[in-house]
Amino acid sequence: LAFGLALPAASMDLKELSDAERAQFRAEVRAYLMENPEVIMEAVEVLQNREAEQKAQADVNLVADNADAIFNDGYSWVGGNPDGDITLVEFLDYRCSYCKRAHPEVEELLERVDLLRFIDGYPHQLSGGEQQRVALARALAPRPKIMLMDEPFSGLDNRLRDDIRDETLGILKEEGTAVLLVTHEPEEAMRMADEIALMRNGKIVQQGAPYNVYTRPIDRAAVSFFSDANVLRAEVSGALAQTPFGRFLAPGVPDGTQVDIVFRPQHVRIDFDRAGKGPLPTATDGTAARAVVSRARFMGNESLVEFVMDHDGSSLRATVPNVFLPQPGAVMWLTIRRDRCFVFPAS
Repeated sequence: LAFGLALPAASMDLKELSDAERAQFRAEVRAYLMENPEVIMEAVEVLQNREAEQKAQADVNLVADNADAIFNDGYSWVGGNPDGDITLVEFLDYRCSYCKRAHPEVEELLERVDLLRFIDGYPHQLSGGEQQRVALARALAPRPKIMLMDEPFSGLDNRLRDDIRDETLGILKEEGTAVLLVTHEPEEAMRMADEIALMRNGKIVQQGAPYNVYTRPIDRAAVSFFSDANVLRAEVSGALAQTPFGRFLAPGVPDGTQVDIVFRPQHVRIDFDRAGKGPLPTATDGTAARAVVSRARFMGNESLVEFVMDHDGSSLRATVPNVFLPQPGAVMWLTIRRDRCFVFPAS
């Protein structure tokens, strides 16, 4: 394996395995890496020391020397070509020959990443997004089975980032390459991943499908990582936490314990004031609490409304689809969907 990782099955000869056995082995490697993130840290350190250039010809590849093209300009066409006098075909021809691939495959690689028209081009003739495609072509040259990508799209503007990200994901799926993507962008993780591992202080704190990680967060920080969050502080009595929005279940929590009730802005329901009264309590939404609008902004596909709560002067945010822009000072009544609230120990 790349970097000489001491995995349980590292001594087996992959060439002797059937396709099914190879697939099983790749799954085992992926599971091992998820359970041992320190291995990835060691791999990144190797890449930063530029030692991976000599260790990148493994069948199961954690990008080794081709990952630096995805990470940064270290060995890439741009960073490793300060005079700009190496053409794209010369760069990839060397890369393919290094990986023992035939010359005609350069054109194949460029066609896959939609750069064939630039085959004789120079670095200054390509945009940032096109240079990112060059990095992808370079990384695909050794036909890696596993690829490590460390925030590969962070240098691109938002619109271009979405296009390049989707194109890259499509190509990697066609190649059958398993990808371990490191990102600080929750939207990117949700958009690209089949499975998310949320890390904190070097340890995995939650792992699962994007839907499960988003809807069943492990703690308050996990909620906040994927979206804005509102927080109510309450004290437990008789396994119930009393708030202006009604009572919340807190089973197994000792009396007197402080808890945080966390919910997302899109799960706040807004009702108009009716002669000083709000909607009646329901099992689904609980009790309505009175609030005053402090600011409302249109965000494109939704409106963000900020409130000051009557009971304690705290701030609370709600999002509403389309355009909803009440005037500051307007009185509203707010309720929270009970099935979209999370109760955690106070932090």
